[in-house]
Amino acid sequence: MPAPTMTPRHRPHPRRREATLWLSLLAGCGGGSSANAPTPTPTTPPSTSTGNGIGTMADQLGTALATAAPDQPGVSVLVMQDGVETYSAQRGMANTLTRTPVSRSTGFRLASVSKPFTAVAVMQLVEQGRLTLADSILDHLPELPANWRPITLEHLLSHQSGIVDIFNDFWTPAVFNNMTLDGLLTYLSTSQRTLEFAPGTRGDYSNTGFMLLAKIVERRTGKRFGQHMAEAVFQPAGMLGSYINDEFQPIKPGDALNHGDRTTFYGFTTYFKGSMAQVSSADDFLHFFQALLAGRLVKPETLADMWRRRAVLVGGGAMGLGFFLTANGVTHQGEWDSFYTVMSIDTQRKRAWTVLTNSGAIGHSQVTEIDRIVSRAP
Repeated sequence: MPAPTMTPRHRPHPRRREATLWLSLLAGCGGGSSANAPTPTPTTPPSTSTGNGIGTMADQLGTALATAAPDQPGVSVLVMQDGVETYSAQRGMANTLTRTPVSRSTGFRLASVSKPFTAVAVMQLVEQGRLTLADSILDHLPELPANWRPITLEHLLSHQSGIVDIFNDFWTPAVFNNMTLDGLLTYLSTSQRTLEFAPGTRGDYSNTGFMLLAKIVERRTGKRFGQHMAEAVFQPAGMLGSYINDEFQPIKPGDALNHGDRTTFYGFTTYFKGSMAQVSSADDFLHFFQALLAGRLVKPETLADMWRRRAVLVGGGAMGLGFFLTANGVTHQGEWDSFYTVMSIDTQRKRAWTVLTNSGAIGHSQVTEIDRIVSRAP
């Protein structure tokens, strides 16, 4: 899964608390001074999935979406402004075999966009006193090499661990086929013991670190990662269609298939999670954005700390805890075979959006263009 540098209907929640959090997060994300930020103006969400209310942006998005063939794998877009939905549109097929079209409730594999959700789950446990950012990885996964003791949870969350990225540093599908997190622990302990650098001395994107965070969540809670995510993140946020696609939960009927016709990826199957494997829809993202920014998943001060710069990664990209930082907020991208995804929160414009596709290279271009349109619109 390449690093970003390579790679139920709307139910409004109380707005005043959410608006306050938008303003309080501006300074931490490089979005300007909250003292000078305008007060959000309430808007009414459209009654249908259209672009009503955002003018030229909607026209540009419609043009970008029109490049998707309606009978081919598809794309889903959602934009939230000032806490309410202002644009949602879908095109193409979730499943070309059954001719199932993409809808706002169609779940897509998020690939690396799973990482911010994993980070939220970890930080919830930190808030509860069940984990600390200073915990050594060996406090929770003692079977890993002894020389990994300096690695902390903060290092894992900010890609400063020095652990090899089993996807980007080398690519061996024959080894990873049908591998689970338990298999990954054995593999790392026996075959990948050497760290690339001393923990905390640099930043280098590592999918492996977030897989290990998922295992730490399992060890600390005594629950399967998918079960814990459902109980701690998805259900409280109202993400009623989200789940973890792993050895316990296959892709659900109606959700997007890889290239519209398969459940394998690059011709093989893995059961890694934490860095990947989450399935969510555009509608789920609306509820996630609302819950996160209203302080219903983690406290506002926790979120502000997650969005504080920890490292600049090799190849570029400022990193917080599970989120990449931008001039105006935070973002993350994901890519896994035909799935290409992006989620962004612009704290300066008080806007959040997601773009999801299962159409490979064509979708990659669409997601990039749609993300550009939304991020640059006034």
